[in-house]
This record gives sequence, C-alpha cells and structure tokens, in this order.
Amino acid sequence: MKRYLPLIGWVLLIIYPSTTFLKKARSGSLVNLAYRSEGAHIAVHLLMFFVLALLVVYSFQLQGTRREIGFALLFILGVGVVQEGLQFLVSADRLIGWPELFDLGVDLIGGALGFAFRFSQSLGAGAHKL
Repeated sequence: MKRYLPLIGWVLLIIYPSTTFLKKARSGSLVNLAYRSEGAHIAVHLLMFFVLALLVVYSFQLQGTRREIGFALLFILGVGVVQEGLQFLVSADRLIGWPELFDLGVDLIGGALGFAFRFSQSLGAGAHKL
C-alpha cells in the first residue's frame, strides 16, 4: 500500500487545484502560474503528467511492455478527463471543446514522455550488457 501513496497524492494534487483553487486563487498566486501564458499552461500540464507517468511505473511496478504502457496511458487519460471535467463543472462558462481536448492531448504527451524517459534508461542499460 505504501508504494501507492505518492501516486494517490500526486493525482489529488493534479485534481484539487482544478476544483477549489481556481475559484479562490488570487491573481498573483502560484496556482495561477499555469494561466499566465499558453506556453506556461502547456509546460505545467506536461510536467504534471510526466511525473504522473513516473509514479504509475513505480506504483504498479511496470516493466515497460506495450500492454502495460497502453493501460497506463489509459489511466493517465482518465486522470486528465477527471481534471478537465472538474474544471468544466467549476467554471461552466462554456461547452467542453477544443481547449479541453488540447489539454488531454498534452497530458498524454507528458505521460508518454515520462514512460519514454523511464524505460529508455532501462533499455539503454540492457543494450550495454550485449
């Protein structure tokens, strides 16, 4: 159970600001850093889901098979959908559209980069043994 705690904490850290803080955050707060520019917003999403991928690998002790990565990407997509859905429910000033889909795409890219980073190290180490 202990190995799942960092993953659970990170998922809550990803989801919580998209509900409570967005309504209450002051204009100069750290929470609003992601909304200063489109580039900052993309960078924050990439970083959040890059770390999420690393924590998924650690928590579920993935070995990097295609099947494991596929299921892990579905998990990451699910977290992204929950985050975007909660943001929509909190703001509800428009219909779900391109910005949410774009964010989900960035989330998946961040997750894929996390997996690539993690498993490229082990692949590189294995190649040296040959």
